[in-house]
Amino acid sequence: MRQIDVGVIGTGWCGGIRAVTAANSPLVRNLSIAESDPDRLREVAAQTNPLLATSDYQEILANPDVEAVMISATPETTHHPMTKAALEAGKHVLLEKPMALTLDEADELIEIAERMGLKFTIGYSQRFNVKQALVKRSLGDGTLGEPVSVLISRHITRKLADKIGGRIKLSPAATDVRGIARAIADAGADAISAVNTLPGMAIDRVRRRPLLGNTYGGLSGPALKPVALRVVYEVAQVVKVPIVGIADSPLAGLT
Repeated sequence: MRQIDVGVIGTGWCGGIRAVTAANSPLVRNLSIAESDPDRLREVAAQTNPLLATSDYQEILANPDVEAVMISATPETTHHPMTKAALEAGKHVLLEKPMALTLDEADELIEIAERMGLKFTIGYSQRFNVKQALVKRSLGDGTLGEPVSVLISRHITRKLADKIGGRIKLSPAATDVRGIARAIADAGADAISAVNTLPGMAIDRVRRRPLLGNTYGGLSGPALKPVALRVVYEVAQVVKVPIVGIADSPLAGLT
């Protein structure tokens, strides 16, 4: 079994998970991490005992022993330049979604990886979720019969307001929608998707238990409309980019 040296660029929520996993993997010989937040850098370094802990990701790319890097940096505007630099440095790359903010940028990254014979993939973590595997098996063996309609809902309970880092999808659960919207627009977003759902809870009155597997999660519907209107109005006061209602929001299609 051949071990390799790995770098993790960006050790926030997702990057921190990747760093700890890499540190515990028998396939990783040495781990290097890069993080712009000094406190978070020290925290993850204490958990992973890396060969290198730096605030400058270029130090990782300059190390010829590092064969692969995982990029989990925010805001999303950093994905293209960081990945381009890593590929041009000869590193295999696992990049947190999105790949880039424009199709031209994404095509350029793919072209560089193919030209240099490097592995380049996007971290679609749910691809390996056992729930998805169970659904696929149940469809294949006929357990579910012939599907005529599918509704997929993923409920994430972490606090969005504490974790959001310039993401283009904006939830009304955020405590400072104006400030976050302004930061998103300043980061170069062409549009802001707002509203979608609010954290809530629904009860099955027959079975007398919560409808959602995690007890509570994202709920939408007509009752959300006054909240959605307020969020869209607040965001429109501070940004000039289009605001789009998404998914099952009562404002779906609003621009």
